[in-house]
Amino acid sequence: MKIKEVSKKLSLPISTLHYYERVELVTPERGENNYRYYSEEDCNDLILISIMWEFGFSIQEVKEVMDRYTVTNPTDDLVHEAKKFFKDKIMYLEEKIQEYQDLIQIINTLPILSENPMDWNDKKERTMVLASHLYEKVRE
Repeated sequence: MKIKEVSKKLSLPISTLHYYERVELVTPERGENNYRYYSEEDCNDLILISIMWEFGFSIQEVKEVMDRYTVTNPTDDLVHEAKKFFKDKIMYLEEKIQEYQDLIQIINTLPILSENPMDWNDKKERTMVLASHLYEKVRE
């Protein structure tokens, strides 16, 4: 597929496809006319790359994932490194999920969301306790 077709199919701007190529995340074939031609495998890679990018993976992390994803005969060392990388990433994401859940809890305790203005002081105190707890976790 040509770049315009891939852009439309995956809802990715052409500039994003160029960027992914420039940072060597994908390498589409080039025809005699120098047009880029993307394979189905390239499209699948672009989907994975886009998901990781959307969820906050750095370019380096995306490269590491893609390098590990495309290995056909991994060595024991590479398997061990990959397991550690993904285990660490899962742990990081689980911590982020908890931080977002804590933030949602803080938002839900904001006094402005109270039905009864008499509860505002109590809610304000509770909000600050939760906010202080989250602040300490984030600063670690």
